Amino acid sequence: MEPPSFTRTNDLNATAMLTPPLTDVEVRLLGSLIEKEVTTPDNYPLSLGALGAACNQSSNRDPVMQLDEETLAPAIVALRRRSLLRAIQPAGSRVTKYMHLLGETLSLDARELAVLCVLMLRGQQTPGELHARTARLAEFGGTRRRRGDAGVAHHPRTGAAGGPNAAAAGTEGAALRPPVERHPCSWRLGARRRR
Repeated sequence: MEPPSFTRTNDLNATAMLTPPLTDVEVRLLGSLIEKEVTTPDNYPLSLGALGAACNQSSNRDPVMQLDEETLAPAIVALRRRSLLRAIQPAGSRVTKYMHLLGETLSLDARELAVLCVLMLRGQQTPGELHARTARLAEFGGTRRRRGDAGVAHHPRTGAAGGPNAAAAGTEGAALRPPVERHPCSWRLGARRRR
């Protein structure tokens, strides 16, 4: 007897839409659209020029990119083919504007879109950084971090040898370890001993 399948139709469509993976330009473009939808709703959807400025801005972006309209155009076409982006022409306007369709296409709520947006614009981050950076994009009221929460990897921010990318690169920290309970002032004692 075959086990029941719990896959929803939307999950199959979403998998098909994200194969092959998005390019760096497509990821930046979608992340910028999600961010601007929330932070500047009066100017959303965005024209090609405004979308280029959003992708190239230096704050809240890692890495900072310099994309021109010739680079954005193929990414826009690719995202439209995947049903992740819509081009519209508002009444009385001669300018084409662009809006993302991630929330509709992947059945995501505002909180999930906020986390996805921050990851798309700034890359891999610790849970604390995600919490701080998504606060301006969505309301997460009532959530709190629990120590030792299974399924949450706690990565320290360190240099190139460790940190969030260490497990992916196969270097130190590849095995998940439970958090170590420390005295609140232990970091001071450790810093004093190193001198």
